[in-house]
This record gives sequence, C-alpha cells and structure tokens, in this order.
Amino acid sequence: MAQYDVFSYPQKDLLLLDVQSNVLDALQSRVVIPLVPISKEFPGMRGLNPVLKINDKDYLLSTQDMAGVSTKVLKRKVATANEHRAAINAAIDFLMHGY
Repeated sequence: MAQYDVFSYPQKDLLLLDVQSNVLDALQSRVVIPLVPISKEFPGMRGLNPVLKINDKDYLLSTQDMAGVSTKVLKRKVATANEHRAAINAAIDFLMHGY
C-alpha cells in the first residue's frame, strides 16, 4: 500500500485514492479521497475536483470528502495515480488553504 495507490470500494461504485505519506505505513488507517464517476449531478469545482484518468476512465477527485479509513477496507489495488500527483496535491492545498 503506497501513496497514490487506487483501490476499489466494494460497497459503492467508486474508487478510493490513498493520499497518506508512506512514512506512516505502521498505522492501521490511511487517508483517502473518493474518486467518483463524472456526472451532471456532481460537476465538480475547478481546483478542488480535478478529473483523473484511471484505467482509461475519467473520475472526479472528491477532495472535500477526504477521510480516514481502516487499512482493512483497502483490499484490492486497481491502479496507481502517481502521474496525477501535482493535481492531487493542488486540490488538497485548495481544500486546506483556498488557493
């Protein structure tokens, strides 16, 4: 399990992006951000919700829904989002600092 790994979430049609530093691997929890399918009902906000292509499908990063989850939830890695790290970090900065 590593920062920017993407996991399936079995109870809903979404993915979870691990954003926690690898320095904290000893913890039994990880900070994640949901990746949700793009829809008209949730168009996203510029800066806060970048579009990430994961396994040839576009998802919105639902940064405002960042949460901690047990590592037991993160069972099935489906991708990595390392190539999107700048957009992910910018979205987290926008959430925390407004810029």
